[in-house]
Amino acid sequence: KGSVSLFDRVKVVRSTEQIASFSFFGSIFIGITTQEEDLATIIAHERSHIEHNHSAERLVMELFKALLWWNPFAWIASRRLMEVEEFEADSDVLSSGYDAKVYVTTLLKHLFGYSPEIANGLHNSLTKKRLKMILKGNSGRYALLRKVAVIPVLGVLFALFSLTTKEAVA
Repeated sequence: KGSVSLFDRVKVVRSTEQIASFSFFGSIFIGITTQEEDLATIIAHERSHIEHNHSAERLVMELFKALLWWNPFAWIASRRLMEVEEFEADSDVLSSGYDAKVYVTTLLKHLFGYSPEIANGLHNSLTKKRLKMILKGNSGRYALLRKVAVIPVLGVLFALFSLTTKEAVA
């Protein structure tokens, strides 16, 4: 139930009920309690899910879980896929020019009712990981070089520690 409008070739349904915002294939569903100033950010996030076809990925993963319900790796893979999809959507929103702090505020507002006492609720959660990724930003253009530079250093250290003297062998 709700009003349907077209926003840049995407169907946006403003529900008459209080629901969490989500997208399903070409449609975005937004609850009635969503404030007008948050609409653009939410639509940008959900639009990213639509553009990357995350609905199809999740349907395939749900089928995978239904077939392999007994396998814990199916459930772990499902959780990891959801994390990657959310990270991808968050990255798209930030790269399209939205301010990270405004985006985090919008996330907190919709996930927790904008409660500042959320420390215990974020322990080991997807939301906590998303907030860290959003606020961390780009790690610089030499980040990959620093990671690759560790390999020769480790090689030298292994070589040095593998050297023995004749006295030590005796």
